[in-house]
Amino acid sequence: MSTQDLTKLAAELSAHAKVLQDHLEANKLSGLSLDKDALIDAPFDPANLEIQGARAALIKTSKLIHDLALGPKEIMLERSTNTKFDQMTLHAVVRFGIAEAIPLDKPITFEAVAKKVGLSTDRVTRLLRHSMTNNLFEEPRAGYVGHTALSSIIVREPLSRSWILHNFEEIATTKFLEAYDKYGETDEPTETATSLAFDYFTKHPKDNLWTFLENDGEGEQKGYRMRRFAEAMVWVSGHKNDQDMILATGFGWASLGEATVADVGGSVGHCSIAIAKKFPSLKFIVQDFGALEPAFQAALPTEIKDQVSFQPHDFFTPQTTKADVYFLRHVLHDYSDPYAIKILRNLLPTLVPGNRIILCEIVLPPPGAPLPPSVVRVMHSIDLQMMVVQNAKERSEEQWIDLLARADSRFKLVNIGRVPALQSFLEIKFDSA
Repeated sequence: MSTQDLTKLAAELSAHAKVLQDHLEANKLSGLSLDKDALIDAPFDPANLEIQGARAALIKTSKLIHDLALGPKEIMLERSTNTKFDQMTLHAVVRFGIAEAIPLDKPITFEAVAKKVGLSTDRVTRLLRHSMTNNLFEEPRAGYVGHTALSSIIVREPLSRSWILHNFEEIATTKFLEAYDKYGETDEPTETATSLAFDYFTKHPKDNLWTFLENDGEGEQKGYRMRRFAEAMVWVSGHKNDQDMILATGFGWASLGEATVADVGGSVGHCSIAIAKKFPSLKFIVQDFGALEPAFQAALPTEIKDQVSFQPHDFFTPQTTKADVYFLRHVLHDYSDPYAIKILRNLLPTLVPGNRIILCEIVLPPPGAPLPPSVVRVMHSIDLQMMVVQNAKERSEEQWIDLLARADSRFKLVNIGRVPALQSFLEIKFDSA
């Protein structure tokens, strides 16, 4: 990386900012804010490539200026010293219900928050003041705490709690090195950091993440982790670059006409529901753990009850339901290659030539690809998350082609529909030879 001129970088930053500000004003969109009532998603159309390009360039340039101004040593100190406490304070805020204890309409004292959540004023004050360094809460006057846009999300959208707690309480990153020392480089989903982190696996050493989520807990609490995971998926799907738009446009659903789609590993059906609303000629069968059916029924809108149904199914067993299209969204990235191949091969009993398989997955870009660094960073973070919990992975285009060929030579990748988001749509046709 060559020597940088801060003045020139600042001018570039200003130019990108002007493009975005002019767009907001020309389209009479809400101004940008981190106040408690601000929009949860930035008001930039994910399909507008010019605006998304300016936004990505602004983020990239601002980060470069930030890093240059800090210098290498301060950056390293920041990442090794502060980051773990950013995570700790957010976890504590959600775990103790601190955000819910603070009214959205007015600030209250640290002492009042402490009484509501059952912690000491000293502990609450220290947690909150560190959180404020990340724009999570604000102190409008000494001794009082109020909401910001970030903290208010936890109150305005309660399912965000499930996403946060899933990441902090099931993704055992601190056990990664211990797992490597014990198991080495393995493809087995039972030999992971997660399996070392919980007592459950001492009694159930052959279980993986999914059986752990489904079965951990006693009595009415049994399966609470799976229910929380399902809620987490619903929340994050609704707040990642306009998920409904991505689901509707990533593949030409209208071209199917009247057809049946099996949503394999479809959780509580949030994706099928979103697509079904836009394409009434399609019928969907959501397949997943039977324990998820009550949540599916609760989420299913009355007007599409005849269009979307639920069917308990384990995708590690042969498929028995005939469909025109098999849709797997974020399924294969949960598994290493040997297991992903098993999942694909289990579709073979019902496939006939011309059937299609649609994968909605991350396609890792090659080095230097024209993607925002922030998007690439998230892609690689998710890749590592898969490695920690399942010894699984995200895949490049070449790796996807190789996986399909090893599963069955009749799986032909015919198109990759790239949308302005993390994931792509891989269209696979089942050939006769």
